[in-house]
Amino acid sequence: MMGVRFPSPAPTHGIGLPLYLSAKQGEIPWNHRGFLKVTEGRLTCTAVPPSISAMVRIGLVLCALLASAVVSAAVLQSVEVTNQGRRYELLMLSQLSAPREAIFDVLTDYEQFGRISRIYTESGYLDPAPDGTPMVYTTIEGCVLFFCKSGLRRVELLETRAPSFIRTVTLPEHSDFRYGVSQWDLEPDGDGTLLTYHMEMEPDFWVPPVIGPWILKQRLESGGRRGIKRIERLALENGTLGSEH
Repeated sequence: MMGVRFPSPAPTHGIGLPLYLSAKQGEIPWNHRGFLKVTEGRLTCTAVPPSISAMVRIGLVLCALLASAVVSAAVLQSVEVTNQGRRYELLMLSQLSAPREAIFDVLTDYEQFGRISRIYTESGYLDPAPDGTPMVYTTIEGCVLFFCKSGLRRVELLETRAPSFIRTVTLPEHSDFRYGVSQWDLEPDGDGTLLTYHMEMEPDFWVPPVIGPWILKQRLESGGRRGIKRIERLALENGTLGSEH
């Protein structure tokens, strides 16, 4: 069986926790006190008995951190970026191995949005709008070749229907964007999720002519590819750590 072996920590109460990770189907013995289970590309970590809960917790944390790197199944089925003048549109379809409830939690955790991408330097919830609609903000930093823009702020109204729908609408008067609408649709797919992301935006800042739009489209596409892998990883980690409670 192919895999990567990690040295076990010093035994506690006579029980060590070697981790042996494999992408092959089946259950992988975990020092005869528990097991790692790989089913259709998903890794589940369990252990017994409760008397070794301290060491089990360590093992579960390690497993969560390594699981997506070993058996991650995020698949970007299609991505399309177009522009009409100053307005850009991104449509992305992907298949993730995490359940949609866990993905929904990641996508609505604005206090931790920086985990999805390092371009988010600040994010969080604001006081609701007068009609009670939730409001969120993000601050973005990034460069397009020689053109850099820091501190791009976006304030949005947030609409959700857990765990299947997330939509945001940019408020131009509080943002560095003239227009912005984004929508996530999450559909169950066995134990995983079909994820559709549709975004339209029009920046309220100068984009270099000729090459600027082309580079910006490339950045949107590459950022989307990296983003779905991180979303899946975070969702799987949250689900694995949550299962021990």
